[in-house]
Amino acid sequence: MNTPPQLFDSSRIQKNRKRARTYFAHHDFLHKRIWQDMIERTSLIKRKFTNALVVGELIPDISGSAADNWQQTNALQPDIRELDLLLSFLQLHVTNDVPGELLRMRKSLRPDGVFLGTLFGGYTLDALRSSLFAAECELNQGAASRIAPFTDVRTLGSLAQAAGFALPVIDVDTITVRYKSLWELLHDLRYMGEANPMIGPLRPLSRPVISRAQDIYQEKFADSDGLLPARFDILHICGWAPHESQQKPLAPGAGEMFLGDAINKIR
Repeated sequence: MNTPPQLFDSSRIQKNRKRARTYFAHHDFLHKRIWQDMIERTSLIKRKFTNALVVGELIPDISGSAADNWQQTNALQPDIRELDLLLSFLQLHVTNDVPGELLRMRKSLRPDGVFLGTLFGGYTLDALRSSLFAAECELNQGAASRIAPFTDVRTLGSLAQAAGFALPVIDVDTITVRYKSLWELLHDLRYMGEANPMIGPLRPLSRPVISRAQDIYQEKFADSDGLLPARFDILHICGWAPHESQQKPLAPGAGEMFLGDAINKIR
């Protein structure tokens, strides 16, 4: 069995999140938005969940509405089975073995159980990544890994299918937050628990690098009013544990009308 590449340092992630808890309530605006989206998406599934679990840390508020009776854990345990609802809250983007974790999540569900997950992905923090890289290369003749690599919609969809989820759907919610300075953005990330999670030596950002990165950010990405936009792509995933009652795709050639004929009828 191939061992997945180790990109993220789990102990560093835990330190980041432990530090963030102190002031998290002042920096949890993204988490609140994402958590509310998850609650709303769950409410659209017209069934009563009697065995529901949320996997995640730094959740703004697990009380209220349907979430009152949901259990919460920081990590999915291998002996958990027969869930009818599983939610993964901002965990998968710092998981080294995403295919394996998705498979474990699918196996934790009873047949026709539903999985909902959220993670940062796509073009999240692209401008910050570019600006820090350029500044470090200019001042230090080399750049460290500062921003985690993020998966895209197509890759996540393929991984969900490979894990055995039925009817997987992936969509993206893009949120742009505008800052007066790069320092404010970095401060928010720190107390969201999203500081550098990468494995390897940790070289602190120097003030000259941050100052130069802000100049580059301003030159290349600033809005017309001078504010610095930070992009966050939130990937939402929904999938079901297979069950015989679910819709099945038609076999190739099983259609009753050619596509061209259908288009001509519309015309």
